[in-house]
Amino acid sequence: MIEVLMQFAVGFAIALSGVLLPGPLLAYVSIETLNRGFKTGPLAALGHFTVEIIILILGVLGLISLMEHPAFETTIKTIAGSLLILLGAYLLLKLKQKNTIKIEITNTNYSPFVGGILFSSIFNPSVILWWVTIGLSTLLTSIQVAGIIGGTLWIAGHLTADLGFYSTISYTIQKGKNILGTWFYKALIIISSLMLITFGIYFLIQTT
Repeated sequence: MIEVLMQFAVGFAIALSGVLLPGPLLAYVSIETLNRGFKTGPLAALGHFTVEIIILILGVLGLISLMEHPAFETTIKTIAGSLLILLGAYLLLKLKQKNTIKIEITNTNYSPFVGGILFSSIFNPSVILWWVTIGLSTLLTSIQVAGIIGGTLWIAGHLTADLGFYSTISYTIQKGKNILGTWFYKALIIISSLMLITFGIYFLIQTT
């Protein structure tokens, strides 16, 4: 029984080891929290988790092997890298031109839930690649050790880590914005934009 319950902690730890590393989704959550407030983190985390569930379904259907093909990896990294560089440059340009302090990350008004999906797929191929290499193998290990219940607890632990981390990020940024004001807003936009550009360059370099 203890071995089964332990799978929650394993899923939590595995997920936390991934989300603690800076990435495009973190940059997105940071920017959108400035405009939409605390709800950004939880909604983006649920969007992120939706992508992960789709990847799991593809794995069950045996289609995950398509994602392991070198051509697939090169294609998504090229697309993501180009989009991230353009998006980061767009945000920096908007910050320079705009007189108000509110800057939308895109010209559309989609929910942070949709943003969580986009920044866990076409804007961030590392999520898919993480699941292909690490996520599925550790989940399967949990199922082998503790059965379907253990696997379910692993997934629950994973979701809890995602929700907890991005909710904490949104809460902290919202508080910082209210206390520190405009300079904090602008500094965070610059840092997040540079983060997007850096990851874009990184993905493109990996395709050469």
